[in-house]
Amino acid sequence: MITSIMAYREGISVNTSNATRFTFAAVVVLGYLLTHRQPLRLPRGGIGLGMLLGFLMFLISFGYLTSTKFIPVSLAVLLFYMAPFLVALIVRIVDGEPLSVLKIVSLVTAFVGLILALKVDEALYSHCQDLVLPCWRPAHWRQ
Repeated sequence: MITSIMAYREGISVNTSNATRFTFAAVVVLGYLLTHRQPLRLPRGGIGLGMLLGFLMFLISFGYLTSTKFIPVSLAVLLFYMAPFLVALIVRIVDGEPLSVLKIVSLVTAFVGLILALKVDEALYSHCQDLVLPCWRPAHWRQ
């Protein structure tokens, strides 16, 4: 994320950054497959699913990197790292995998840790103060 912000300051676009990242990842994966003598051919139906996955990953990355133009980086990072919650929920719905108490506590603890480390409360309030009623502000922000 930090390297992307530095690149944007130098005039590199989000699309160029994403294309570079995904090309580098493709070269690394190709190198791994070749050195481990794995087949390069996808199974039947794999090309369409692979293209869909690639497109969705590009959208996620594009949205994440573009969001820093509109919201603080700390808030963008927090939103990006909500993915484990969504994955846990989707796996529960699709595969029926139970959400153990340990998994829920771990996710919540990690999320709260991110909020505290990134100081998102201050960033969120400063960018959403027109939308939030003044009485909803935490006591330490009131003057």
